[in-house]
Parts: sequence; C-alpha cells; structure tokens
Amino acid sequence: MGLRGMVALGLLLAAAVADRFAHTASRSTLVSLVLRSAQTSDGSASSEIARLVLVAGVTSLVASFVGAAIALGVGPRATAVIGALISAVGYAVVASGGPPLLGTTLIGAGTGVFRVCPYAAAAEILAPSTANERDGSPPPPSPARFLAVSAFVALVYAGASASAGVAPVVAGALLVYGGHAVAFGVDAGVAVLAAALAGGALLLEVLGRPSRPPAPTAGPTFPYRAPAAWPPPPASTANATGALAGFAALAAAFGLWQLAMQVGAMPSHLAGATIDVFGRMHAAATIVTTLAALCLGAILVVAARAGWSFPPVALFGAGLAMAGLGLLVKSLGGGHSLVLFGAGELAASLGEATISIGAAYAALTSRGRGAVFVVAAWMAVAYVASTAGGALHGALAASPLHGALVAVIGLGCLSAGGVLVALRRHVHALWLPPAER
Repeated sequence: MGLRGMVALGLLLAAAVADRFAHTASRSTLVSLVLRSAQTSDGSASSEIARLVLVAGVTSLVASFVGAAIALGVGPRATAVIGALISAVGYAVVASGGPPLLGTTLIGAGTGVFRVCPYAAAAEILAPSTANERDGSPPPPSPARFLAVSAFVALVYAGASASAGVAPVVAGALLVYGGHAVAFGVDAGVAVLAAALAGGALLLEVLGRPSRPPAPTAGPTFPYRAPAAWPPPPASTANATGALAGFAALAAAFGLWQLAMQVGAMPSHLAGATIDVFGRMHAAATIVTTLAALCLGAILVVAARAGWSFPPVALFGAGLAMAGLGLLVKSLGGGHSLVLFGAGELAASLGEATISIGAAYAALTSRGRGAVFVVAAWMAVAYVASTAGGALHGALAASPLHGALVAVIGLGCLSAGGVLVALRRHVHALWLPPAER
C-alpha cells in the first residue's frame, strides 16, 4: 500500500469519526428538544423519545443492507458519501423546524448507509494489488492484512468512542446558547464534512484507476515456467464456507456481548447512583475505552508493518472474557454496591476496546465487495442484541433475578472468550485457504 492508500484510510477514519459525532450529538439534542416541548408529565415525552429512537434504529438497520447493495455496485467509498449526505439532509430538516419524525428517519437512513462502508473500504484498500484472474477479487487475506484491517477498526473505534463522549456536551452547549436550529445545523455541517472526507477517499480511488484496461492475453505467463492454464480452474469454495462459519461464531459471541452490556447497565436503584455519579462513571468508561482502543490500534499497526502472524481473534476473545469478568464483578454487588459496579464497568470498558476487532473479520469474510453485506449483518446483530438486552434490563432491573441474569451472561461471555483465546489459531484459520490452514 502506497501513500495514496494511507491517505485514503486517514480520510475514511476521519469521516467515520465525524459521522459518529453528528449522530450522537443529534440524538442528545433531539431528546432534550422533546423533553422541553412536553407540556405534560403523563409520560408522553418518554413515549415520543422511545418512538423516535425506535424509528431511527429500525430505519438504520434496513438502510445498512440497502447501503450494502449500493456499495456492491458503486463501491463502499461512493456509498459513504451518499450516506453522509442523506444524514445531512435529515439534520437540516430538523434544524429548519421540519417534522422530527421525518428528520429522524432520514438521519437513521443515512447513518445505516454510511456505517457499513469504512470497514469494507479499508479491507479493499489494504488488499494486495494482485487479483484473482477468474473474477478480479482480491487474494485471500494475509496475516499482515488481518492485522492492518484490525488496526484500522481499532483506531476508528477509538475516534468514535471519543466523539460519542464529547458530542453530548457540545450538543448541550449549542442547545443552550443557540437553540435546536443551531445544534442541528452544526450536525448537518459535520455530516457534510464527513461526506467531503469520504469524497476525498473516493477521489483517490478514481485517480488510482488505470487509464485504460490491460490488453487481453491468452493467459498469464511466468519466467522459467510453462504458461498457466487458461481459463484458470474454478476457485474452491472451502475458504468461503469456513469464513462464513467463523463469522457466525464471532457474530454469536458479539451478540452475547451486546446483550451483556445492556443487561449489565447501571440500575436506577443502585445506592448512590445519582445523575452526577452516572455521568462521571460514563465519562471514565469512555476515556478508558478510547485510550485502550487507541493503544491497541497503534500496536496493531506496528505488528502489521513488522510482519507478525499473531491472530487478532485472540484479542477479540480476551476482550469478551474481560467483559464477562466485569459482569461477574457487577453481579457480586447485587445491584447495591457502587464500588463493585464501577470496578466491573472498568473491566468491561477495557474489553470493549478489543471486542471491536471482530468487525475486521466481518470485513474480510468475503473477498470482494460482498464484504459490505457481511458488515451489515454484523451491525444487525449489534442492533438486535442490544435492543433485546435493553428490554431485559428494563423489565428485570428491579427484580431479584437481575443479579442472577447478569452473572449467567457474564459467565457465558467469560467462557466464550476463553474458548476463542484457546482456539485462536483454529478459528483464525477458517478465513484462510485450505492449503494454508
């Protein structure tokens, strides 16, 4: 990968961070706006917020697969531009006083279209320049490519975590001093910035294309070798089947973690759990996750450049085990110890940084542009599992069964993470051709 590829990755990283900032800030502003406009205390404000959040989530889920279909035709970088611009229109609708439901729908659609693109684009950029003669797809991922894509995912997660932590503070200040029009106007501007950054990556892709297609040949030849058979034999499907099986295993573990994070959220009856304490704890967890993901990304960059063959799935398993350990610590407090909850939250935050690496395996499951559909499925697992976890937490937070449920799910995460670490090379090999396993 040359300078053009490195710049494109930097632009995509910045675009992903900008998109996350605008999305988080707009959600915070929208909640504040609904609460301020509520004239009664009969729960209508909470119902409206829940409805808007549900619409945005479902729209984003569906749009992620629509975005994958678009990327299949025009590529993930061009699709990222389209998604960011759709979000910008949604922010502008709310800023101009339009219906919040329409604006939220457009924001959800744009976010869904955009979010499947950066990881798939990174996998495409980091692919070797040589391609399969039969279908033009990249060759199977090498150890360095696994590490490089994992590094990109970790750095994106670090930036997104930091922006998600800062966005509500900025949104609150804009809402107080400028009103919702200014707040959503800034979000629209940031979304346009994300589109411009993704557009820069797209421009580099266009400039890097050959000016004319290569002349047809009877078949590839190599020095001191006989001409290769032409057309080449059909590619084996064993690697694709193994990669899909590995993806299913990681997606199940990822879904369990998403469920765990929602079920293990801070219960409202926790002793000393004031809004100020919750805010401080959330800020501390965000800082820990951001720094851990940033350090992890830097280490993986060094590892990729040094040619290490370490399977990153081991880090995914270690993070899952760490999150499970954090849940077990939380369960020991029985929902009444703020100290134990804080300790468990710290462990879970450390684990969260390495669990993000699973998205790299999703982006490398398919060797062509079909990777966007796998990334969309990964995002769908996150949404479904977190929604189910939130519902369980809301239903059982005040129940004696809540602590037991947190312990069981924590034990499941700890066990699944331990298995992935122990079988790291076998799991990683599922993405490799049979001859390299």
